Amino acid sequence: MRVSRLGEFGLIDTIRKMNPAKNRGVVIGMGDDTAVIRNDKSKYMLMTTDTLVENVHFNLEYFRFFEIGWKLLAVNLSDIAAMGGIPKYALVTLGLKKNTQVSDIREFYAGIRSLGGKYGVDVVGGDIVSSPNNLFFTMDLFGIAEKVVKRSGARPGDAVISIGKMGASSAGLASLKRYGRKAMTSNVKAHLMPKPMLNQGRLALKYANSMIDNSDGLARCLIEICRESKVGAKIYLNKIPLAKGANLEQALDGGEDYNLILTAPVNRARYVKGGVVIGEITRSKNIVMVDGSGKGKNLKDKGYEHF
Repeated sequence: MRVSRLGEFGLIDTIRKMNPAKNRGVVIGMGDDTAVIRNDKSKYMLMTTDTLVENVHFNLEYFRFFEIGWKLLAVNLSDIAAMGGIPKYALVTLGLKKNTQVSDIREFYAGIRSLGGKYGVDVVGGDIVSSPNNLFFTMDLFGIAEKVVKRSGARPGDAVISIGKMGASSAGLASLKRYGRKAMTSNVKAHLMPKPMLNQGRLALKYANSMIDNSDGLARCLIEICRESKVGAKIYLNKIPLAKGANLEQALDGGEDYNLILTAPVNRARYVKGGVVIGEITRSKNIVMVDGSGKGKNLKDKGYEHF
């Protein structure tokens, strides 16, 4: 069977089943935003990784190398944010063409430093390899946490909460494809240089039963939380906070917003800073999307997959 038939998430499930964690120190293995390793009795070590590939995640027609570096760190920081963690150290692998300019790589690392300086992240190593066709950049990011929240903690009756607006990145990408960098709107900036919600994640940790970062669209966030928690959800479409200029389809299926989706007991939802209640967790295994007239339909996942 080809991976294109199995799909990205089916492939992840296959790899996950083949690699059960045997070390007692593994608190969370594959299947969440980060791996969690017990560091000592009071702290956990967080580990995550992401890759940006030319013409898959970025196009040099409208991405600058500074923005690629920024975004590579941002998408990893967002995983740490979803755990309520604190980022610390990064390893960076460069997959370069022979004609890559040194000045471009300097700009790439300047982007990492610009964002990393805000959160105390140090680049401590990595690797450099030749890539004949497409550039690629991989980062492994390590962090710490005194407490973590899993995707699998959602409970029937929980409120479903969004921190931050949705659809901005997808709307920005659509603008870039149509107009290039001529129209540098807030949505375009959100796509090129997303802002991870580390502070919001740490504040929400006190109230959340489950949490995930929105990398592949709201629909995929809901599917992952409900699958891991063995629950369902009811979502009210008119309560989803849309970015200005974005539409509902972009919010549900576009991805790369890197805001946070979490669940929390209803009586604690109001304490989640910046949070908007968009629905509730149910005992049913279905995810029902309710429109403004009160009609509900089961969610169809059209979120981004690599295969």
